[in-house]
Amino acid sequence: MNSFNPFEKDIQCVELSDIESLRTKQVSEGFFIEYKSDFQSNQKISHSIASFANTHGGWYIVGIQTDANNVPKEFAGFDLERFPNPKEKIRDIIASHVNPTPLFFSKVLEINNHKAILVVFIPEGWETPYITKDGKVYRRAGEASEPIPENDRYTIDKLYDKSKRFEETVERFCRNPIVTSKAQSHQGWLEIYLITYPMQKLFIDDMLMSEKIDSLKLCLNAVTEIKTFNQIGQASGNIPFNNVATSHDSIVFRQTGPQNLGDLTLAFELFINGNAKIIIPFQYINPSQNKDSENFRFLKEKLGEDEGLSTIYKFSIIDGFNLVLTFLILLNKYRELLEAERWADKLIVKYRIENCWRHILFFDSNAFVDHVDKYGVPVSQKEPIEIPSYSYRAWFMYSFEELVERALADFALVAASLGLPITSFSEAIFKGLETYVDKLRH
Repeated sequence: MNSFNPFEKDIQCVELSDIESLRTKQVSEGFFIEYKSDFQSNQKISHSIASFANTHGGWYIVGIQTDANNVPKEFAGFDLERFPNPKEKIRDIIASHVNPTPLFFSKVLEINNHKAILVVFIPEGWETPYITKDGKVYRRAGEASEPIPENDRYTIDKLYDKSKRFEETVERFCRNPIVTSKAQSHQGWLEIYLITYPMQKLFIDDMLMSEKIDSLKLCLNAVTEIKTFNQIGQASGNIPFNNVATSHDSIVFRQTGPQNLGDLTLAFELFINGNAKIIIPFQYINPSQNKDSENFRFLKEKLGEDEGLSTIYKFSIIDGFNLVLTFLILLNKYRELLEAERWADKLIVKYRIENCWRHILFFDSNAFVDHVDKYGVPVSQKEPIEIPSYSYRAWFMYSFEELVERALADFALVAASLGLPITSFSEAIFKGLETYVDKLRH
């Protein structure tokens, strides 16, 4: 069920004239909207916010006085001198008084004389029930927020069922069974799953039309600037996709050719609702061909020999710089694609590593050598690997800005899952990308 929108526009586009139109339209307080002339107690605010999230979403507006019929009468606003940071105030209340924290969006509309109106939109929540600090579950009942009686097991169970369906929907999307040929039986890969949240809010118009496909392909193939979460530095690169195929609700961009059209290759699948599945096959280093690298020779020496043969041939050596570069470029590309669709809400992110037993993540850098010299050679002994797998929900939820800000931190989790904790020398790894990119260009 879609939440009622009295403005018929996104909250970030709402202006004072839209607020004043509520009186003209005679939009009374009710199931989807609640007016307050001033800030209520933290507890009362949390009851209202949780009730919207537990039901079908709604609007909570502070700074509006209503008449006897609960229709807006005056738009005096609240005192900004008393509440100088209203968005922070509402965020802190929700974070500390409602568990789990529901999704919400807010906007402050300043009037004059240090007065303002705060508009908060709460979409229908999926991680129900949202429980307030006093241990109660609130739902909308007419124009009020009422607690669900503890003996109303049916309603409470329905909320838990809804949360379970949401989890199942996410997990179902994050299942991508891949069958490889015998020739690729030792090929490993990284899967990235990206889901727009709230679900079903984004719809990419005309995505399967040729003009849209061309623009998406152009964006994916263009050079992108890679920025990191802690401003270590930046690099640039691009990944050309030369094969495009469609399904009824997605486009698959692949890096392939006629000789390996049926193999597992680099793939970026974008869905009509903005979700994406990315598959990055590991690029391996051939021990017999990499003879110029002192760091690689050090790795071979560390692995030693068995009956006169180098033990390194027992392992699959992943090109670490290739993997991190591809990882960062594609996350940046996804951000660019969503920016073009004006997406600014949250994202659900999950990673999976497949077929990675006896793999070594190698970086041709002194930092890698120092790590191996101190701790020994890191070898992956597990598969498959899911990231995350330790929290109450098996995925990350980021704001749109955090996707790129946390990209290198997320790659550190991927590397650690393969046996190499790069957190301690992530700066050296990122700086090494510049040299790696220069070699590729020449």
